Amino acid sequence: MLSWSQTTMRRVIVFGKAGCTAKGGNVHIKYFAFVALGLIVVSPRGMRARSANDSRWIEVRSPNFTVVSNAGARSAQRVAIQLETVYSFFHHAFTGMRLYPRPPIIVLALNDEASFRDLEPERLRRKGELRAAGLMYGYFDKNCIMLQLDAGFEHPYEVIYHEFTHSVVESTFRNVPLWLNEGLAQFYGGLSIDKNEVFFGQPSDEAIAELRQYPLVPLTTLFAVNESSPYYNKQHQGNIFYAESWALTHYLMSTGPRAHKDFLGPYLHDVGDGMDPTAAAAKDFGDLNSLQRALDQYVHLRAFYEFSMKVSSPIDKKSLQTRKLSPAESEAYRGDFLARAGRFNDAEKMLQEALQRDPSLVGVNESMGTAELSQHHAKRAEQWFAKASKLCPQCYLARFEYSAMTVMADSENHTPPTPQKAAQDTANFLAFMNINAKFAPAYADLALLDSMLPGHLNEAHLMALAAVELEPKDVDYYVLSGQILVKMGQAENALSVAKRALAIATTPKEQAAAHEFLNEVLQRIHGPSQLPGLIPPNGN
Repeated sequence: MLSWSQTTMRRVIVFGKAGCTAKGGNVHIKYFAFVALGLIVVSPRGMRARSANDSRWIEVRSPNFTVVSNAGARSAQRVAIQLETVYSFFHHAFTGMRLYPRPPIIVLALNDEASFRDLEPERLRRKGELRAAGLMYGYFDKNCIMLQLDAGFEHPYEVIYHEFTHSVVESTFRNVPLWLNEGLAQFYGGLSIDKNEVFFGQPSDEAIAELRQYPLVPLTTLFAVNESSPYYNKQHQGNIFYAESWALTHYLMSTGPRAHKDFLGPYLHDVGDGMDPTAAAAKDFGDLNSLQRALDQYVHLRAFYEFSMKVSSPIDKKSLQTRKLSPAESEAYRGDFLARAGRFNDAEKMLQEALQRDPSLVGVNESMGTAELSQHHAKRAEQWFAKASKLCPQCYLARFEYSAMTVMADSENHTPPTPQKAAQDTANFLAFMNINAKFAPAYADLALLDSMLPGHLNEAHLMALAAVELEPKDVDYYVLSGQILVKMGQAENALSVAKRALAIATTPKEQAAAHEFLNEVLQRIHGPSQLPGLIPPNGN
């Protein structure tokens, strides 16, 4: 849960020029006028300009990060230490914090704007797009960060901390409502570091201005917003949603420590157990009408709280592993980032150059496979992953992707794998789950494999249920679970699953798949000759 209890600081509340100390606290809370703080993440300065194509690329490894940089060893080491400090802060702020995929997190720390723009996504290269100094990509096999180290504007890495918060929240808690997910990401997104002190929860100028200009959304509406809601997708309504999500989160986080009450911990527990977000709010926050009035008053205050926490750096420079990269290795890292940014032509060109320099690099073959898979070139992707798996039998990504593709092919061809192949595929899936325990396709792939093996239907059903639990809106996982139930002779239970799949199907493709499976189950129960009438895909 969210926690203030992991530091040894006292709590200090400052009103204007007068100070008041409350003993026994552990988070520093400063009361300040509604002005911009001007706190900037400490960035390395005075770095010699280096081209992104220079051969002097450095790799620095810390417990949770791998930093790749063209800004020199000292700068790369500072980035690693700062990010480890942020990682430690999140462990203090979120009791029981988890992150999937598990670290290490790959970081490209780029010397200047030119180097950054060489590798940024195509959408940011268009004229008129807002400039970014930091990006974070979350993928099923790794998390990737890209930084521009000479950025000079306020909070240059806010997007990274924002997305990192999302990753932590979604990995640590279940069923987090959209308003709180976005509210926490904004609450922690503007954090900054001064030596070993982390400042966070600064007020949002934009959010406060928005909420003072327009009426607040009713809280019952705010709590019900999801990814398909106009409040999330339409620009003006989206601005109000983000602003009010920040304001309510900030209000609850500011009010809780002063009232010696944890508002969000019980709420996260209740929604995690499946309680409706609005019902959970009424239970844990109190009367919602009173909360609505309090929030409206809150956004019109002239002063707000910010927070800071002392966090000792968990590492020092001596513990870092630092080495120079070969040109092929640096191209492999950069090519992988280009592929994950959707710049497939540029990625292929750079990765092919790396292969020409060093054909034995496993990461290049994995990256080529990932790029081909992202473009739906399954056969070519399988060839790259097979090559990577041969070069590095213990590399989990290549093993997982190769097994996933061959198991799917075996299923489509109705060809059960040999016992040796099945054992190897099972080991590959389990190894990947150890890296990313919340990646539903791994459970579905293992379920599909088990469903083809004699005596493994119970295990297959458990894996399919795990996939459904992780991705409860994915129709394919319900269908897979139902198909296994049919094989187990539980057609009536499969019928319930088929009806559930049809109820959640939204796209024509999902509806067609759900209808097809439902008709298969009905035929299984009634028999083709006695079936009262199949349900057509259009539902008529």
